[in-house]
Order: sequence, then C-alpha cells, then structure tokens
Amino acid sequence: VIKMVHKRPCSVCGNVPQEPALCLLCGALVCMGSQECRGRDPREGQCSDHARRCGAGQGLFLVPYMALVLAVSAPDCGLWDCPYVDQNGEPNPQLKRPCALHLRLDERRLDSLRQIYIKGSIRKEIFMYNEKTGRYLPNPL
Repeated sequence: VIKMVHKRPCSVCGNVPQEPALCLLCGALVCMGSQECRGRDPREGQCSDHARRCGAGQGLFLVPYMALVLAVSAPDCGLWDCPYVDQNGEPNPQLKRPCALHLRLDERRLDSLRQIYIKGSIRKEIFMYNEKTGRYLPNPL
C-alpha cells in the first residue's frame, strides 16, 4: 500500500501529500492534517470534507505511513489500528517495529471495519475507542 500511494497526488489539491489518507470507500487519496489542503469549511480537514461528500459524513481512511485507520464521523475523528498485521497477528501502529514489509491483511479486522461502516456506528466506535485508549484528536482532519 505504501508503494501504491508514494508520490501519488492528492485528488483535491494535486500535490503529493506528506501524510496521505486513502479512502477505503472509493479509493481517493487526500491530504491528512494539511494546512494547505483544507475542506470547504476551513475548520475541517480534507478527510472530514471527503467523508461528507463520499460517505454522508462517515468515512474510513487507511493512513499507510502511520499504519493506522482514520475513522471519521464528521467532524469527529479517531485513529484505530489498521487491518494489516505482522506474522504474530499484531498490528504495528506507527510502524514502530521493523516488519513493515511483512504485514498481511487480516480479513477479520477488515470485516470488522466493514460492519462498523455498514451499521453506521462509526461515531459510537470513535467515542468508545477514544475512551478506551485516551487517543483524542482535538481537531477534525
């Protein structure tokens, strides 16, 4: 996935994102957290704006350079473990361990993301995950 997004331009601004976010619904690549590439509302980032247009405010984005999933229920956001795991079946958030080339897609984790999206429970899951982990995103991305 990293090879796929490396040097690929943002579908909105046309620049190569420093922190790309790949929409898991439509495959669009957008800038995450960029001050230069903002949504229609200047208080929101491109991921929230894209989620409003693509998924009626709900969105899931793969953030490959961080090995995380950005969950959006605009304007709320949360960072979750990604569906790619190492040989021990564990996620590698922030790619802290040197096994980035040996990650595989965990179908159970991917199916869990699908179900959360289909049920429309992204906002509830964001709040539950944030409470559990203490990971709060102060600004919409």
